[in-house]
Amino acid sequence: MLSAVAALTLARRSFPQHRQLLTRTGVFLATHQNADGGWAFTERVTQADVESTSAVLETLHAINPTRYAAALNRDRTHLAHLGDRGGGRRCCVGGAD
Repeated sequence: MLSAVAALTLARRSFPQHRQLLTRTGVFLATHQNADGGWAFTERVTQADVESTSAVLETLHAINPTRYAAALNRDRTHLAHLGDRGGGRRCCVGGAD
């Protein structure tokens, strides 16, 4: 999700005036987690992909890893299932190695 990339930039800067926006963004991202534990590029897509999932993982961790611990754990489980034989990650479940 593109909103994760923008939020990660703000979270890394830690400006107090962005705290409310980051909280709302974290809630938005967490509520749009797919049932498989990953995230898709947009809320209109149900197929999670490794790039969006990784971006949201990093963003939620930067915003508040305690508050989003359950979502982060589901996300890590999802990413673990994307592992391929070479040690990398497929783009999505059922994606090519």
